Amino acid sequence: MEKRARTHAVIVLSVLILLISFFSSVSFGIFAERTEGREGVLVENGGVKTNTYRETDEAAEKSGSVSETDETDPEVVTDVPTGVFTENVYIADGTDTRLGKGALENKTGLAKCISNGRWIYVEDGIFRQVTGVVRSIDNGKQFYVENGYLSNVTGIVPRLLDGIEVYVENGVFREATGIAERLSDKAKLYVENGVVQRYTGYTTEIGKEEKLVYCKNGEEIPVKRTFTGVLNGKKYSNSVLVEEFQTQDWIRLMDEAYAADRVQVRNGTLSKEKWKTLREAMKVYQDVTTSYGFVALNTKTGLTVSYNSDVIYASASTIKAPYIAAICKYDLDAVKTREGDIYRALQFSDNIAYGGLFLTYGTEPIYTFAKEADSAFVLDEFGYTSMMVKDLAKLWAPMKEYLDSDGKNVSLLKDNLLIHTAADGKTFRDYYKKGWWEQTPTLAGVYNCAGSGDDWIYAVMSNHPDMFGLPQEGQEVLISALSEVIH
Repeated sequence: MEKRARTHAVIVLSVLILLISFFSSVSFGIFAERTEGREGVLVENGGVKTNTYRETDEAAEKSGSVSETDETDPEVVTDVPTGVFTENVYIADGTDTRLGKGALENKTGLAKCISNGRWIYVEDGIFRQVTGVVRSIDNGKQFYVENGYLSNVTGIVPRLLDGIEVYVENGVFREATGIAERLSDKAKLYVENGVVQRYTGYTTEIGKEEKLVYCKNGEEIPVKRTFTGVLNGKKYSNSVLVEEFQTQDWIRLMDEAYAADRVQVRNGTLSKEKWKTLREAMKVYQDVTTSYGFVALNTKTGLTVSYNSDVIYASASTIKAPYIAAICKYDLDAVKTREGDIYRALQFSDNIAYGGLFLTYGTEPIYTFAKEADSAFVLDEFGYTSMMVKDLAKLWAPMKEYLDSDGKNVSLLKDNLLIHTAADGKTFRDYYKKGWWEQTPTLAGVYNCAGSGDDWIYAVMSNHPDMFGLPQEGQEVLISALSEVIH
């Protein structure tokens, strides 16, 4: 009897062992089936429904995902990283990492492999062997993947979402403009702000701005002719990059500004923030004017911003500064003895002082000066005129050249011109001359300002329905905005 009991106990124990072995193998078989493949399941809090991102024993070894810390309890994970585990499982941040906890994360994009640091692409939580430009799950930036893996290539490649061709540099999308090579067939195409465009004209190879190339309908073609001018804020002579702009370049750039009831930007672009700054300032000035125009030029980059630049306004006293610059530059008779008149005419816009200078020296010096600036106007009997906004601005090109020089009598002009002061009280070198004219009895008139700084020239001209409408305050807001957007 005792023997039979032992036999039954052995049989029961054997059955229990077999049952435990069976269910254990089934459990690991399911787990291995989930993890042996390279499908890359996206997981939050360390688990997918009934799986954890930790693998152990033979199944884990077979999938190649065992790390030094995987020898611990497979059901309890004390450290939950974020990323793709062994290129199979995406782990989102979480605290509950026990087996069977955590929800499937159906995210799409680029994610980092926890074990080896590689970046791979998952779509709806599953690893996909795709090729193209995709976005990162973490920050939304665009990267190029090849067969699902990040590839540090440079050139033109398709975007996975819509097939549009874009430019990447070392695998990262870049908003560059110019010619780049398409990786698939080595064709050289034009991209603008990182996207392929059908453009005809001169441009440069990205990263090689010293020489221009020509493209037609977005593809580079060889041409024998050369280009002289400004492109993307840089000056070229016979298609070779020239280091600095000269006075004649400033004049030509401002002359290219045309009449339009909208803002024109040439030889460069404005950021969204700068556009916003300019529009807000224009709205302030528009509220106190009936009409206005402006031209602003960055003398180092060639960037030109203009509005109604071909509209004609009365010059008022803004003409006084170029006139006095001319008589100083040409060292006319006894000009040094007229500093009192020069001071009053520039600092206080004294009409009597200016009239005395005009009676002495006449129109010849200012017309010679205007010819240098390619600026067209005719003075009346009192030394005033009406002119286009850009013609007033162009007069400040030879003026800036003169102010920056050690020429004769230059200190006579510098010492008496008004200088703008920044809001913080710091003085900066921005010489200018304002001008206004009132038409009695309506008190309507014009209000103008023109000047130059270390690296810019500007002119603002306007008509006002009421000179008590604070045109000066509005104009200062506009000039300040132009200074900001042009740099």
